[in-house]
Amino acid sequence: MQTLLQYKRRIFDDLNYLPEDKLAEVEDFVSFLKAKYRREKKNIISLEGLWSGVELGEDEIKNIRRKSWENLLRKEI
Repeated sequence: MQTLLQYKRRIFDDLNYLPEDKLAEVEDFVSFLKAKYRREKKNIISLEGLWSGVELGEDEIKNIRRKSWENLLRKEI
């Protein structure tokens, strides 16, 4: 099994045998692969403090839970 360095060296050596006008195609393909496998930085949104200052009573919480379950049970799966 080849190591990463061996792969890179073999690819580099193979590039020397290509005609100059084909190097642009190789560059395009490598750019395509980079874009395809690029790791995008995910936006992480903090919800900390979202409910700060909001006070819900026990009855309000029960009502919200009941309505949520009713809506969930109405949805077709």
